Amino acid sequence: MRKLTDKDIADILGSKNNGYTVIKAKAKSNNSFTDSDNYGIVYGKNEKGMFVIWQFHLDENDEPNYYWGFYTECEDSALENYDSRN
Repeated sequence: MRKLTDKDIADILGSKNNGYTVIKAKAKSNNSFTDSDNYGIVYGKNEKGMFVIWQFHLDENDEPNYYWGFYTECEDSALENYDSRN
């Protein structure tokens, strides 16, 4: 794993995973773990109006490896969850 860059985040925006389009993405920061900047958070939406927040890191091929999902039908709840994750 390596530190996420601004280009990595830009490349993830607009991509799709399991039917969800990534609308927002950010690298984690201000965390006590030494490698916290290797991880990121995405906010996505699917065509059915469902929202998801996933944590991710880049795999050995520099592809996002998504895990830990928070799913909701409420956009406000999804945005609040995304904004609160650091």
